[in-house]
Amino acid sequence: GDILLYTGPFVVGTAGSHTVEFWSRDNDQNIEAAQTVAIKVDETQPIVTVLANPPILKHVNGKMVSVRISGTITDATSGVDPSTGVYSTVDSYGLVQPTGTFTVAADGTFSFTVLLEAKLNKRANVARTYRVTIRASDLAGNQGINSVIVTVPTKR
Repeated sequence: GDILLYTGPFVVGTAGSHTVEFWSRDNDQNIEAAQTVAIKVDETQPIVTVLANPPILKHVNGKMVSVRISGTITDATSGVDPSTGVYSTVDSYGLVQPTGTFTVAADGTFSFTVLLEAKLNKRANVARTYRVTIRASDLAGNQGINSVIVTVPTKR
């Protein structure tokens, strides 16, 4: 690599893992032993995959159904921050909208359950949908996001 005389901050401009080696020299030309620091430059968000099981809730007279939300969150550069998993739900009726947090396992997997209502309005001629959105960050603070739809279809 290049040797750069610096008197202030400098930029490591490319994504990936870098090692910066540094040392100082005093006015008598004494040079300290070289030291190193590892720097990871991460400008990309984590990749989030998400599935719902079951993805379709049969109309069962308003019963609350446990739906398993699972998937993976991966980040090749800095790694996933396991404590940043959050989910939110948007119900097309605006009623059942659970939110919460989840932990990402060391292998990038996650799994949790939400209770969703398997019920349609009395005169509904369109399906009821729930959009469950997953968010998590990598160790550089970039946020990944993805969502899955769970549907309560019409009786037709």
